[in-house]
This record gives sequence, C-alpha cells and structure tokens, in this order.
Amino acid sequence: VHVPPGQGVDAIVSHALEEPGQHILRVEVGYLGGDGGTKTLRKFYRFQVTNPLMIRQEIFRASEDSLFVNITLEHTGDENPTSGLTVCQAEFEAVEGLIAKTIGGS
Repeated sequence: VHVPPGQGVDAIVSHALEEPGQHILRVEVGYLGGDGGTKTLRKFYRFQVTNPLMIRQEIFRASEDSLFVNITLEHTGDENPTSGLTVCQAEFEAVEGLIAKTIGGS
C-alpha cells in the first residue's frame, strides 16, 4: 500500500482468537527516510482476550427412549460489570436419528 506524504491509512484487521489470555498485535511500517534509505517502525499492542460465555449442559435420562438436555449460557465477562451481552438466537440441533423439541425456556 502506497501512502503519500502527509496522508494516512486506516485499516481494520479481523482474526479469530481461539485462546484466552494475553495477545500481542505487531504493526510494522516500512518507509523511505530523508536520505533515501529504507527504514522501519514497529509498534506492539498488548491486549487481553477473555471468553465471555460459559456453556454448561445437563442431561437427564427420562426413559429408555427419551432424555432431557438443559443448556445454560452464562455471561462471564466481568471486566466491566455494566456491559451487557445479547444472544439473538440459539438452537439445539440433534444428531441424525434423534429429534429435538423445545419444551420450555424464557
């Protein structure tokens, strides 16, 4: 990407982070110095990745051919207790050969 003098570039970088914990984003820019030589500038940004959801499941066998599954989602993001988390939709998909029916919920 060529950036003319006095100009700038804004970029959004998106990457799925699977591991909770501390991560580092490294940004490196190469440019030509006043003497015509190539120079580089590196900047490191440290940030914390947390898992905002805890998913728990309970399975109860009701009879030989039926069982109940209870799935609980818990918001564990405690960095800012006033922030919220919205779950717009959740579905339970049974494996082939089984049938899933919703029997309650809020």
